[in-house]
Amino acid sequence: MITFKQYLNEAEPQDFGDFIVEHCHHLLSELDIDLDDLDDLPLYRGMTGAGSQSIVLDIDGKPVKCYIKSVRQNRAPLDTHPDLSDVIDDCFQEKFGWKPRSQSVFCYGKHGKELTEDYGDLHRVYPMGDFKFVWGEVKDLTHKIRDLMKQYRFPYKGADEPYDGEQQADFYEIFSDNLEGKYHDTDLWAAITGAPREIMIGCKQYLAVPVK
Repeated sequence: MITFKQYLNEAEPQDFGDFIVEHCHHLLSELDIDLDDLDDLPLYRGMTGAGSQSIVLDIDGKPVKCYIKSVRQNRAPLDTHPDLSDVIDDCFQEKFGWKPRSQSVFCYGKHGKELTEDYGDLHRVYPMGDFKFVWGEVKDLTHKIRDLMKQYRFPYKGADEPYDGEQQADFYEIFSDNLEGKYHDTDLWAAITGAPREIMIGCKQYLAVPVK
């Protein structure tokens, strides 16, 4: 008796283009491009396939194992103090109406592949369904936060040592004053094709295609 997993493995791969048109047409619409132009406008992310739903797609006549990843809505920061990460999200919430630091998948455009190397194997990312985004004129926000803390002599604390309300308010002001006008939620084309920039994509799921 054939198992469901064997059935999936033996089933004919779905055409990549058909998958994109069916599940990622909002991306094509946002960029105002046709399917043939999508290769020139990649979103890159370093990741592993662990914990993902796998899918085999026919890409250029070859079966390729790809992944469908769900986006966490409570992402914990890796290198930023959680209190300060919450402050930054509050700033973004006020400006853009959502919290991209904890509710998005982080990507880079066509000139930022090397910035993903520390996070896993290189994949191209395609948001599925409706999505939103925020990108900044900042190469890496984590490094910018450290620079601001040093510049303003803001105290460094370990993740298990909380910042009090006054300190959080001070950092909110520092962050807002220094990055006002440097983050945007329009013109994804510019974010992808320009200098390496951190792009935060808010979506429920995305397709990840390994880059060989």
